[in-house]
Order: sequence, then C-alpha cells, then structure tokens
Amino acid sequence: LGFVHGVMNSDNMSILGLTIDYGPYQFMDAFRPDHPYNHSDSGGRYTYTQQPYVAWWNLYRLAEALSVIYPYKEQLESMLAHYSRYYDAAYLKNMAGKLGLLNPVVDDLTLIKDIVKIFKDYQLDWTYAWRQLSYGASGRNLLIKQYNLGDDFVTWYSRWEQRVAEQGLNIEKIQGRMQQVNPAFILRYHLLHNAIDLATAGDYTEVANLFMAAADPYSELAQFKEYYKLPPTWANQVLLSCSS
Repeated sequence: LGFVHGVMNSDNMSILGLTIDYGPYQFMDAFRPDHPYNHSDSGGRYTYTQQPYVAWWNLYRLAEALSVIYPYKEQLESMLAHYSRYYDAAYLKNMAGKLGLLNPVVDDLTLIKDIVKIFKDYQLDWTYAWRQLSYGASGRNLLIKQYNLGDDFVTWYSRWEQRVAEQGLNIEKIQGRMQQVNPAFILRYHLLHNAIDLATAGDYTEVANLFMAAADPYSELAQFKEYYKLPPTWANQVLLSCSS
C-alpha cells in the first residue's frame, strides 16, 4: 500500500510485529522508494525500500534481549535465518494479488519487478496507478496519456495480459478482484493537512469525512470523488518530524 513508517526503530515495533508510535509516517504519492519522509532520517534508514531490512534488524535486537534469559542462542539465530524466506513468500503473494494473479509462481517476480521499475522510472503515483490498472484498457490508456508512458509499459502490459490469460481469465474478469486489494483511497498528506487546518479553526467536518472514506477505502463513493484524484505536486516535497 506504499506505507512508510518513517522511524521504524525497535521500540516502534510491537511484539506482534505491528508498527506503532506514528509521527513522520506517510503513504507514498509518487513512487520514490528511497525517499526519506522523516526530516531527521538523512541517511534513509527508514525509507520504503529499507523497511523489510529494518524489521529484520528489530527482530535481531529482540533475539539479543531474549538470549539473556533463553540459553539456546543458536536456535534464535536459526529462526531469524528464515525471515527472508517468509518475507519473500508474503511479498510474492501480496504483489501478485495486486495484479489479479490467483496462483503466483516464482517466475511472476520478474513481472512484478518490471512494473515496480516502471513505477519508479516514471514516478507513478503508487495508489492511483494501481487503481487505474484495475480498470483494464481504460485505465491503461489514461496512465499512458497522463504519464507519457513508453514502449516499456506497453510491452509489460501485453506480458501481463498473457499471464492473466494463462489463468483462463482476462483483464476485465479480474478487475473486481484487483479493486479489492488496490484501494482508491489512502490518507494522503494533503488531505490530512487540510483536515487539520479546518479542525484547528473549529470545523471538524473534514475529519469526519476522512473517517468515512477510510472506513471503505476500496469503494469509490460519489461524495468523496476529490479524494481519489492525484495529489498536488507540492505534497511530494513534504518532510515530517516525529512530532507531526
């Protein structure tokens, strides 16, 4: 979903594996996986790209703490050695789901890797572009026009259509499935910023609207049509702090 915690250190990750203590978090707009969203993260430790490694590092710190009372340190290290295998399997399943693939195989990672590269090269909006892909040909054509996408995208799209056809389906038949995992709505920075400004002035209407939209992020409701559009360009330049 393009979520970046911003400061995912060990005390911001619970024993359940959930991240907590949100401050400089953000859902990415344009796909910039190496971009820091925390103004104090000059080294890029907590970027989108680094989050899987930071999670592993946090687990290693937990194992070190447990080793004080658990005498079999080798077993702890052995368990951590399986982290990448579990992560890779979950990544393949989730990303294949975004593409509407029912039974993903390892070879699908190439298809996934190539579309992620296109997202990065053209700075596609992570949420908006995935949602457009779920609309089939109309979404494809809109993305080509809006982002001036080249032959690399057209070629990839044909490969994707072929992979979907191997499942005995076509793009139109998997649109509903894709729209259940590719949200139309996320809590974008500019929406939150506007709601906070209004609330500060005593108007909580926009806060209530965001709650309603967030309760059903996979549907496109007429009253929230402005929420589903691309964000303003200035929103891509924002860096938050831990007190945000």
